[in-house]
Amino acid sequence: FTLVIGGVHSFTLTVSKPGREAATATTDIIVLPGKVLPVEIAPLSTRKVNANEFIKLTAKASAGASYTWTVSGSTAPNFRVLASGPVWLLAAESLHSGATYRIECKAQLGSSSGAARMEIVTNSAPASGVCSVSPSEGSAALTKFVLGCSGWLDDDLPLTYSWDRVAGSLVPSSCSLDASAMAQSGVSRVPLTSPSLNTDTSSLLPPASSPTSKHLLCGCVQDVYG
Repeated sequence: FTLVIGGVHSFTLTVSKPGREAATATTDIIVLPGKVLPVEIAPLSTRKVNANEFIKLTAKASAGASYTWTVSGSTAPNFRVLASGPVWLLAAESLHSGATYRIECKAQLGSSSGAARMEIVTNSAPASGVCSVSPSEGSAALTKFVLGCSGWLDDDLPLTYSWDRVAGSLVPSSCSLDASAMAQSGVSRVPLTSPSLNTDTSSLLPPASSPTSKHLLCGCVQDVYG
């Protein structure tokens, strides 16, 4: 086939396996007039990335080339590029979860230029489920609490389930606070159980540090991307 000068040509590779969701990877080639500088972006090691983690992409062109990166898609309010060059580093929380982005890298060396594009998909957290603790009150080191999660849905199976605990005299009312916010409140979140494929488990709670101490138990549900 013939690549038309000035056009954008998309190439998609689809890998499928019986009983599993098909995985695809797409790259675009932009055909420019004149001398074309070959550019390529190294593929990611996973089909999806987590928006709450750093995203690192590496491009390759001729030595001495300059690089310009752009993102197509709605970015998060705290979008930040930490490094730009042959290695492009995007700060955590720069993209929205559950979205698709097209990344373009243009390289220039003298009168020669070229570009490469790749598509990245950000992971969505499991949704629609609940986690519960029974009984709601008990004695540390004596009462065995039953911890259960149900109804969680996600495309990227299997799901794993674990529990954390927050202990102190003034525990927060919700597990949604991040680690820094909890530290400012004088409490910390520590693992209670290890990740497991089982939706239900049971556990004793360690002795309280004072008579007024309380425990907040937080269920954690993760897909294969964490």
